[in-house]
Amino acid sequence: MMEVAGIQGAAPSLPRFIRLEEVTRLTGLSRSAIYARQADGSFPKSVSLGQRCVAWIEAEVEHWMLGRIAERDASKAGASIAA
Repeated sequence: MMEVAGIQGAAPSLPRFIRLEEVTRLTGLSRSAIYARQADGSFPKSVSLGQRCVAWIEAEVEHWMLGRIAERDASKAGASIAA
């Protein structure tokens, strides 16, 4: 039996793969914007699932989204201090 976070017999939490359609729905970015940002290193890299199949790790995309929100909030806080 496996032990995860003190729970005996629990299956480990595995990363969830999401395909491009879901990434575009979650982020609001277009397909080309996702690939452009991925190429310049500002968006999570995709994972190859086969010859013509890629996916992203849901938690990495969510982390990226939270980073955008944190940047927005930090710039708002800086703007109100400057005012």
